[in-house]
Amino acid sequence: MIWPTAGVSEQARDTLTSRRPDEALGPGPVIRPAADPADLLRRLWRYRAVRFGAVAASCTIGQLLVLAWLTRLGVGKVLANGIGFALSAQASFVLSARVTWRDRKPHRNRPAGTGFTRWASFNTVAIAALAVNELVFTMGAHAGLRLLLASLAGIAAGAAVTFTLNNQVTFRARTTRKSVGARLERRPDLTEISGRAQRDGVAFFLPAYNEAANLRHIVPGIVAYFCQLACPFTIIIVDDGSTADDTFEAAEQLASRYPGYVQAVHHSKNKGYGAALRTGFRAALATGHGLIGFCDADDQFEIASFGTLLAALVDREADLAVGYRIARADSLKRRVMGRSWHWLSSLVLGARTARDIDCGFKIFTRAVLQAVEPRISGGYAAVSPEILSRAATAGYTMTEAGVTHKPRGHGRQTGSDLKVVMLSLVYLFHLRLALRTEC
Repeated sequence: MIWPTAGVSEQARDTLTSRRPDEALGPGPVIRPAADPADLLRRLWRYRAVRFGAVAASCTIGQLLVLAWLTRLGVGKVLANGIGFALSAQASFVLSARVTWRDRKPHRNRPAGTGFTRWASFNTVAIAALAVNELVFTMGAHAGLRLLLASLAGIAAGAAVTFTLNNQVTFRARTTRKSVGARLERRPDLTEISGRAQRDGVAFFLPAYNEAANLRHIVPGIVAYFCQLACPFTIIIVDDGSTADDTFEAAEQLASRYPGYVQAVHHSKNKGYGAALRTGFRAALATGHGLIGFCDADDQFEIASFGTLLAALVDREADLAVGYRIARADSLKRRVMGRSWHWLSSLVLGARTARDIDCGFKIFTRAVLQAVEPRISGGYAAVSPEILSRAATAGYTMTEAGVTHKPRGHGRQTGSDLKVVMLSLVYLFHLRLALRTEC
């Protein structure tokens, strides 16, 4: 073939004619190398449905092996299928947490019991899926399908239920409850509450039992908050006989670090939540301040919620303001026990005193505590319903406001310990008798 060279220099013409036709005409079409199978698998593995399918397939194989083995031993088909499904569900839970929903791991500072909550939720879903599985399997078997086909139909139906519910419930993002609470709490501007705080002064105490790490974290923030309010204030740490950590030393160090602002009071031995509150009330009354508040020292509340409660107290001209957790950031076990205690205490005392009776964030006027504190005798969790019942009986006005609740980051919750539960019940029924006698 002769290539056109008119108007081209001799050197350029030699260069042009020395190339192959495809080089002279410019770059040809790019030929991409064949896709790497490993790269393709990595791309597919990014999809949750693919990971779910892989986990489901591996667990299905195990279920079918158990099914075949049990039927050979003479176990009924439906029972054998149910046993196989239940065993594969436990393997599926482990693989689901580590593979399918690996990007939704609980926060490292998750509340105690989150793992159990997920396991319980997953197995609840598994029971629902098992019911669907068995229904479809039984219908298929009665319709004349082969054992394998009937089992596969049940597995497919159960898998659809499992994926949907676990994606929406068991492995949902754990920040939802916290973010909802933070978004819904209506916190006032500091200028709205500073007048009352500056006029009356604030005594704020923290009942603490083995809470050294939390105290070191929250007390500086509490001091800074009340300094912003520019009001007279005293912060009191009530160490309830802590022995598992250095809460005693932490309280003393903080009192030395903020002289005139922070005080430390210690019990020689652990006396329980009720005794810690009574000690806190007495120490707070001794300061002479007109507003007295407290919150638990577990760092599950934010001191800014003090403003929320104080604003409610002022706006409604109430004598005490009680917080309720907008979205309780505790394990399922703690939430169930909390609702049960709320229902039981309301039933025993014969009245509904507050919507979240054991919420550990409250504010009182000095007049309420002067009237009520000498008569408080309840211990452990029974002290909260007693305070509110006595205040109501004495004619004081209560208001409520929603506060933000956070997961516990350090330490251990003791409210669900068997000893605490039993003694709280004893004190609750004793309180019922005492209130009836006084009437």
